[in-house]
Amino acid sequence: MGRSAWWTVTMMIAAFAGAAGAAETVLLKWKHTPGDYVMTVTQDTTSTMSMSSTSAKQNQRSQAEMIIETVIDKPTDQGQEIHMTYRRVRIDTASGPTTMSYDSAAANPTPSPVAGIFGAMIDHRLTMVLGPKGEVVEIRGVDEMWEKVIRTNPQLALLGDGMKKQFGEGLFNQAFTQQQKMMPDKPIAVGGEWSAETTIDLPVVGKMKVNQKCKLTELRKGVAVISFDGKLTSTQGDPTAVGATGMETQFEKMDLTLSGSHDFDPALGMHVASKVKTTGKLVLKMKPPQPSGGAKVESMVMSINIDGLTNMKLTRGKYVRPAKPEAKSTAK
Repeated sequence: MGRSAWWTVTMMIAAFAGAAGAAETVLLKWKHTPGDYVMTVTQDTTSTMSMSSTSAKQNQRSQAEMIIETVIDKPTDQGQEIHMTYRRVRIDTASGPTTMSYDSAAANPTPSPVAGIFGAMIDHRLTMVLGPKGEVVEIRGVDEMWEKVIRTNPQLALLGDGMKKQFGEGLFNQAFTQQQKMMPDKPIAVGGEWSAETTIDLPVVGKMKVNQKCKLTELRKGVAVISFDGKLTSTQGDPTAVGATGMETQFEKMDLTLSGSHDFDPALGMHVASKVKTTGKLVLKMKPPQPSGGAKVESMVMSINIDGLTNMKLTRGKYVRPAKPEAKSTAK
């Protein structure tokens, strides 16, 4: 057989192998595989804020890291329990000449406006109880967490009910339930595409809708690499009084563009890595309390342009608490 014949046969074999590989399908289905997991989330966000009452703009950069330990129990005939615990929160923010840092793992965390909130979250366990079909039956520990926040900082008492309403059990339930809808409902091959839409109803933000177009771009050592592009939008939320002044805040608009990739392990049935780019705009309307008998105080509109990157990595095993670093000074 001449060289050209060998080449022809080789190309046919390669084409056949490529076609066979392309035809391989995988089921991307969420599971709750029992075990211990540690999720590390990092965020780097730049925002520009402007007010309708002034032409001045304020730039802010926030860098954060959160470490969440998850323990998934073995399922029983009654269902399954998933336990989540925040183990570390670190945040660094710079807004003009003002900086603020907080690290829950520091030997002596420095005083910070967020210390009361994040400090109460550390080592507090949240439990999600699933029924026999995987449906959410109960979520425990969320209201208790916000009560701890209020006890550590009485000034936040006025926000207590609002925080429970906005970030309470309903949010966790909706987020978990809607997340299951982001995957295709049947096996898919590399190159396959699908669309997904989810809606989360938040009283303050309004109906938050996520539309995504997804594509299975690669199977890498058994892990599905999914690329996506999408939009996150919201309707007008309910007015909510914030703080002791009674300032009424209302989300007017949320219009964000999302893009990035997820690494999904079909054997575990969960994401093991994610990279999400977020850009877009938030618009809030703020209405001061009206003085009795005085001149009317006009409402203000705040616009926030956002450009952020979020990375997530999931590893198996128990969380190992690192040695405490030195506290960082933030007074400037």
